[in-house]
Amino acid sequence: MRRGPIFFSRYNRWTAVSLLAIVSLSLALLWMQWDMGQDQQESRIASALKVQALSLDATLRDSVNHVNMLGTHSESYFLDPSGPHTAEQTLFGALRPVTGTNYFSMDAIPAPYQERDTGNLTGYQTLLYDPSAHEEIRMSLALGPLFRGTKENIPNAAWVYYTSRRRFINIYPFVPSKDFAIKEELFTHEFYTMGLPSANPDRKTFWTSAYLDEGGKGMMVTCARPVYRNNEFLGTVAVDITLDILTQFVRNFEANRGTAFIINEQGQLLGHPELVSSSKSIKVFQDALPVEIKDEKTLFDSKPLTHIEKNGIGYYYQNLKYAPWKMVFVLKPRSVFIRVFEGIGLVFLIVMFGFFLQLLVTSQLVYRDFIRPARRLVQHIEAENTNSPAPDTVDPPRDWAPWFQTVSSIFQKHRDLLANLEEKVRDRTREILIAKETSDSLLRAMRDDLNLARKIQENMMPFEGEPELLNIVIQYSPRSEVGGDLFDIHHLSEKRVRILIADATGHGVQAALITMAIKSEYENLKQLSLSPGEILLLLNTHFTQKYSALNTYFTCALVDLDLNAGQVQYASAGHPSQVLVSDDRVVLLPRTGRLIGISEEGEYSTATHSFGPADRLYLFTDGAYEQFNKEKQEFGEARLLQVLGSQGRHSVENGIRHLLGDLSRFTDSESWQDDLTLIGIEQRADVIAS
Repeated sequence: MRRGPIFFSRYNRWTAVSLLAIVSLSLALLWMQWDMGQDQQESRIASALKVQALSLDATLRDSVNHVNMLGTHSESYFLDPSGPHTAEQTLFGALRPVTGTNYFSMDAIPAPYQERDTGNLTGYQTLLYDPSAHEEIRMSLALGPLFRGTKENIPNAAWVYYTSRRRFINIYPFVPSKDFAIKEELFTHEFYTMGLPSANPDRKTFWTSAYLDEGGKGMMVTCARPVYRNNEFLGTVAVDITLDILTQFVRNFEANRGTAFIINEQGQLLGHPELVSSSKSIKVFQDALPVEIKDEKTLFDSKPLTHIEKNGIGYYYQNLKYAPWKMVFVLKPRSVFIRVFEGIGLVFLIVMFGFFLQLLVTSQLVYRDFIRPARRLVQHIEAENTNSPAPDTVDPPRDWAPWFQTVSSIFQKHRDLLANLEEKVRDRTREILIAKETSDSLLRAMRDDLNLARKIQENMMPFEGEPELLNIVIQYSPRSEVGGDLFDIHHLSEKRVRILIADATGHGVQAALITMAIKSEYENLKQLSLSPGEILLLLNTHFTQKYSALNTYFTCALVDLDLNAGQVQYASAGHPSQVLVSDDRVVLLPRTGRLIGISEEGEYSTATHSFGPADRLYLFTDGAYEQFNKEKQEFGEARLLQVLGSQGRHSVENGIRHLLGDLSRFTDSESWQDDLTLIGIEQRADVIAS
């Protein structure tokens, strides 16, 4: 009963957590919507700026192409200056000195030409009397139709003209000399100076900075290129565009979002909705920047057509292709509310408000139709669990009545099942206790049998007493109670000893049984006056005939030590190379035949080696080096030979103790992973001394 308040407190807690999670998720969605809106706005503005820049670039491209066409036509004129030039001759004949001045002009256009067909050519009067200048003047007059075509193809062009270093100019559209005539100041403008060989050795088309037009059309910029006759600089052809025309490209661009303008590489404002017109003075682009970024030096270090923000001011820019200019768009500073509203949108806000309202209504309905009945069901379950039905669950809600009945039925079945299960547990516990007693009895019997087997195996390897002339040290360590290693030391005479060491395949009881078979066969052979090789041949024959059905085999080494002759005779049936340390040298006693038990056929040769008073003989099974550390690295024969070789002048007891110590340190263990047998043999020191 006391769980009711806990249930509700948890419900309230989880409801609060859920609401918090939903609010957090909603805010995250709002932020994502706003971020996506910002990305879309940025992408839209960047695309619009790119399109506007391409539109301006198209006009600039036309200007560049027509200037190049005019320059090419001017230079090609001189390829055949003697050809038919009737029009130029007619126009040339109309050039007349202007009374009261030092220049000439073509104020009276000869028929059939009209003002739309030609420009007005003015220059210093001396040129009329200089035949060397006449060819270039006629070339300039021949440009008239091209000037007209350029003006018609580029309606935004203010002037199209040719300026000669000989101090004349042909300018289109036609303007009377009283309004515009040759003067020296013209040759200080960039449309001429930037074409000079010293300033433009590569003869490239160029754009000037903004300047005040001498013809009275206000502020403008010029696209021009130099004209050459072979390698002789003649002058420049040019097309002028007023800053009013450039301003038209940015005047209404995204005006509600910010301000667009055009700048050149000199930092001049070439186009701006408010600051630039043909009638105003030249402005620098810092005049168009908000105060927050007016002094910023790295405005254009970022990638073009991306949203860039510095000191809270956002802007975009695009490099123009056909002029060294940039089109820049600076966003207006906007309040956080407006930016959020624009990024998210009214529809999304209404949807989110409706979602929260629906969430509140749903929460109340869930409490009435689910939480409250569920609370009563929980109380009913607790009461059934304690076998005491709660008073307020006697009359359950109508829609929930089947659940109350089902709970009561389940608990009753559970109580019946529990009673039956308790009886079965008691019966099973008794059976387990009986089985455990039986198992413990069998385990004790097995341990007794293994201990008996160990004693039997130890008695199988009697040491018939240490010869008076030899010091023999034995280390026998089976991996478990019994093992597969076997050794036998037999005195053939007072100064002759026969030693057998064998290693049966496998471990434990199986290997121990094989050692019994080996011992049985060897007992009948060890007293024979035969060489070690002959003994092993007979042992192989007998063992194979009797035990071939067991499919088992073993390795062994047989050594006859003769102190009278000062030599050791040995034979090895697949056994690891044994070690003789002589004069601080390690001499290996290798195998002389294959394993015993594989086949009756086989040969086992006998090898002989000297055995002096200072020599040490070590016999062992593969367990002396097939031991592994925690990194799965093997101790190995190389380490074994190194250890035994380093003990050449020490006793075999010290050598075996040193080897066992190194093995323990290498494996970091006192137990072995394989059966291990070590036998060290040396002549007694007191006998040698006597």
